[in-house]
Amino acid sequence: MSPKPTYIEFKDPKKSQSGKPHLPFNRQTQPLYPQQSIPLAQYTNLRAYNPGGVIGEKDLAGRILSEPILIVERLIQPYELAVGFEECNRYIVKNYRGEKLAMIEEHSGGFKKMLVRQVAKSKRPFTFDVIDNDGNVVLKFKRKFEFITSHLKACLPNDTLIGESFEKYNVIKRKYNLFQVTGPNQLTQFGYVNAPPKSFEFSIGDEQGQTIAAVDCNWTGLAREVFTNSNMYIIRMDPWAFQGVADFYKNVKQVPLTLDQRAVLLANVVSLDFDYFTRDHDSD
Repeated sequence: MSPKPTYIEFKDPKKSQSGKPHLPFNRQTQPLYPQQSIPLAQYTNLRAYNPGGVIGEKDLAGRILSEPILIVERLIQPYELAVGFEECNRYIVKNYRGEKLAMIEEHSGGFKKMLVRQVAKSKRPFTFDVIDNDGNVVLKFKRKFEFITSHLKACLPNDTLIGESFEKYNVIKRKYNLFQVTGPNQLTQFGYVNAPPKSFEFSIGDEQGQTIAAVDCNWTGLAREVFTNSNMYIIRMDPWAFQGVADFYKNVKQVPLTLDQRAVLLANVVSLDFDYFTRDHDSD
């Protein structure tokens, strides 16, 4: 049995934008994505920007995680909404230009796992594969059964741990701590979420209170899952990605997330979807 890992948390994090009440996000005047093209030179070497990290230059996940913005859309079958049947969750990952980059697919696990899905619903244990356009599994997201809070692990395809997302129990707020592997059996916190109730925008703050990333939850059409057939999440992981929404997200740190941090944040979006934006959380 491997030794229990050590978690190094923020000692006294300053309150970031994620700890303040969010103003209504006017999507008519504030674009979801930057309106100009990315300067190519700015991102030529971004795939290698992972100092001391787990994800290496040869790992295929870098092709997906190098994007400054990822759009994650959950695919929901109409009969799931009609009869409340819990299928395996599936997500499509796109870049800000709408080009498909990958699929995130839950392991089905046969008849037994199907029964667990119907009973445990959003609290169920799961394993997700992130699959690129060539059919390669580039990342895995894993969670055990969680009755109250969610604890998700982001791993390479060979199960090497990259980092973890911890939901913190809070009656009112939506809170998470995000960790990355920084040594043998050691994980260090790099961000946190501290959002008001019923939030649809989640900024990720660092220990100094700066905004290092953000997740916007947006649906086309009506705003509740019961009335639509997809959930969409816009993940901003780079200072450039905040163009057009600078008045909404304050004090943005002018340093992009590393590839390891991006992998953990992508896993956290899956956790957010399960924890707050599924049918059995409609009253949250």
